[in-house]
Amino acid sequence: MTSTNKASGGPAGGSGQKSTTINTHTSGNKITQPIASRVQVPRPNKIARPDVDEVNRAAEGFLQMYYDFMDAPLRNANIINMYRETSTMLWNGQTLTGAEKIKEFLGTVPESKHEIQSWDCHPIPGKRYTPAPILITVSGTVTHGAMPAKIPPNKKPGLQPRVFSQTFVIAPEVAAGVPPTTASSGVATEGVMYYIRADTLRFVG
Repeated sequence: MTSTNKASGGPAGGSGQKSTTINTHTSGNKITQPIASRVQVPRPNKIARPDVDEVNRAAEGFLQMYYDFMDAPLRNANIINMYRETSTMLWNGQTLTGAEKIKEFLGTVPESKHEIQSWDCHPIPGKRYTPAPILITVSGTVTHGAMPAKIPPNKKPGLQPRVFSQTFVIAPEVAAGVPPTTASSGVATEGVMYYIRADTLRFVG
């Protein structure tokens, strides 16, 4: 005998939910099951186009300043101002915490020349009226050490660039007495300077 089972529709009066009938492969019975309703997933952290532009400008300005400082003859005179005592650095496997330890370490790194090939950035969602930290990823090449002024045409240079990948998390600091203008995603447009909260570099070639 073939029987038909109906799924419960809830309390008396029905729930108004549609149902469908499917055939089983084992006994041939028909089973009525409710059709799953499609749920719209909210996007609370959707970023508007103007806010994306602000993030891009902030990241681009930061990167220009950072690598200018890193490649300058007096690196530590300026680069240290981009870190705080809560900052962390992971430099090709070596971990450092705090601006002073980072300064000491960078003083041991030979002079450098960076060539940026690509970079990307994203705001890190947070409180609506707080400028958002920014995640920045960078890839490029770097040469460490002083290059000779002239290289004989029959010789190759002794220093070869290395491929690197670097990731920053930069956090905002509001300038004293200057209220920031904050966009809907939490990205401040005025009166904000960014410092390095986390810095990770890895040589990949």
